[in-house]
Amino acid sequence: MHNLNVLIVDDSKAMLGIAEATLHEVGIEKCTCVQSGKDALSAIHHASPPFDLLFIDLNMPGMDGIELIRKLSTSRYEGAVVILSALDEKILLLAEQITSSLRIRLMGSISKPIDREKVKTILQKMKTMCSIYQTQYSQLNKSEINNALKNNLLTPYYQPKVSTNNGKVESLEILARINSPLQTNAITPDQFIPSAEKLNLIEPLTYNLLNRVLEDLPQLTEEFGTDCRLAINISPNSLHDLHLPEMLAGILEQKGIPTHRLILEITENIPIEHPSQLETLGRLRIKGFELALDDFGTGFTNIQQLKSLPFNEIKLDRSLIYNIAHDHISQVIVQSLLNIFDETQVDVVAEGIDNAEDLNYLNALSYPLMLQGYIISKPKNADDICRWHHSWKKTIEDQL
Repeated sequence: MHNLNVLIVDDSKAMLGIAEATLHEVGIEKCTCVQSGKDALSAIHHASPPFDLLFIDLNMPGMDGIELIRKLSTSRYEGAVVILSALDEKILLLAEQITSSLRIRLMGSISKPIDREKVKTILQKMKTMCSIYQTQYSQLNKSEINNALKNNLLTPYYQPKVSTNNGKVESLEILARINSPLQTNAITPDQFIPSAEKLNLIEPLTYNLLNRVLEDLPQLTEEFGTDCRLAINISPNSLHDLHLPEMLAGILEQKGIPTHRLILEITENIPIEHPSQLETLGRLRIKGFELALDDFGTGFTNIQQLKSLPFNEIKLDRSLIYNIAHDHISQVIVQSLLNIFDETQVDVVAEGIDNAEDLNYLNALSYPLMLQGYIISKPKNADDICRWHHSWKKTIEDQL
């Protein structure tokens, strides 16, 4: 947390002093203060390292806070934002909704005066939600990734998505790990997926992983049944490959597996708008594959695109779900999205559920959801996820 790089934007020198002092009290050492939106944009442009978190006052002369946030969206600012304001609560709520609609990662808002507990809550959310707080590992290089492929070290782990209707496991998300004999713990995707994408190795990794999954499928089918689907992540860049539908269908056909049992989860960190991507999406659906939009709320897909793109499932990003039991703004945003998704008739998954209060809140919603998170189950290998399911079924049966 001490390495967080923060920018505070407020036209009041006194407020800047209070905010900076408060951040220092909670361990944030790198703070930059500016008094206008224009100066903020300049500071962001020249920042090295980039700013991780911005505290933005709404009511400023010249460029106000909402205009600044819009300009951040245009320039594709990748950090997070906290809104500061002494204005009416309805204005604050509107500003939060605008910020979320602009695909800016909103960590919350603080009604002035700013105090330490409010800041600590924001930082705790960011610690939970943002990758800048995750342990940073060195990336595997091309030789190491190829070695993992050659020696069959890529291992599928499975994390369940359970229904709020009956607690049934509707599908299992496949998450890649590399089990190296040189390391005690499995190597996580953070250490090799970014490199694989840069090195054009993501497709060999995906096909290798899928083949390993199909080896586990008889065991998983025996435990979870034929209705339980499997979800595998596909890079948006892979959608440019017009042979992808035939390749995936061919792999499944060889094993006698119907295509509807496989959900392709596509992240929205890269725009899905090129004709080749759209063609691939359409042909995947024609061949019977299910499509899920992963991490919705963090990328480039807007509501209008959702109405035209052929997704069966939307996964709400953890930034919308964390602390939802106590975060009124997240509640309003999620409920609004659920109303829209109801019209488009897609399944919705709330991912990243880590605490009982959020789990209970989501279970109580009238809209049927699928839930996914560590509080339900961490990703596990095939043997362990089957053992987990034995216990889970007993828990559900006892509750009925």
